[in-house]
Parts: sequence; structure tokens; C-alpha cells
Amino acid sequence: MSYEIKKNDQGSEVSIQAADRASLFKDAVTAYLEVIYRPLPSIPDPDGRAFPVQVSGTNDKDLLEDILDAVGDAAASHAMAFLAPRWVSFDQGRATVNLPLAKKESEPRLSRLIAARDLAIEQSGATARLQFSPGA
Repeated sequence: MSYEIKKNDQGSEVSIQAADRASLFKDAVTAYLEVIYRPLPSIPDPDGRAFPVQVSGTNDKDLLEDILDAVGDAAASHAMAFLAPRWVSFDQGRATVNLPLAKKESEPRLSRLIAARDLAIEQSGATARLQFSPGA
């Protein structure tokens, strides 16, 4: 795990230091799910089903913000919970995460992305700071 979650007056701040772009996106989604479910669900769907989330954007910051918004919307409305993504894929102007389904052990706290800051993706690694609202 290459992220840290800290609670603050505005909600939860996530700091991520990942090896690459794909790891940054996976860790951002995983951390967000942890903020939503507190803790992540532990009972996977027995049928091994998954829920794909795909977004489009013009740059990595837009893609990351949009994929987190889409994951938040899905967590709020889906009958099952989500586990950490199995994989992330990228295409020209698109990002996709594949979220394994899990038994919903508690109602999700509807936390939303407030800001994505200090996003840097380089050959030496990727970093970001994400601020999420308090869960309702």
C-alpha cells in the first residue's frame, strides 16, 4: 500500500506515492473506497463478478478526478460494495478500473472528492494528494 489516509477538519486527506501511473490510479481508488466503506469490505462476491468504471478526459488530473467521482456515484447506488480494483487500463484519453463486487457489510458514507492536488506522474514514480469530504 502506497497511500496514507489522515482525518482532518475537511474530511479525509489521502497522500499517495506510487511506482507508476497505473499504481497511482489503483491506490487512489482503493483509498477512496476505504474512506467510503471504513474499512474495505472483506467478503467477495462468490460468483467473482466485477463492475467496470470507465471515464474519458484530456489529462491525468481530469481522468483521476472523473474516475473517483464515478466510483463514488457507483458506491452510492450499487446494491453491492466494491473491493480494491484488480486492474487499471488506459487508452487515448480514457481510463478504466475493474472493481470486484463484495457483500455490502455496512452502508457507504457518501464522501466526495473535494480536491486533487500535487499530481505528478514521472518515470521515477507518481504522487498525489486527495481531499475527500466527510462522509454523510
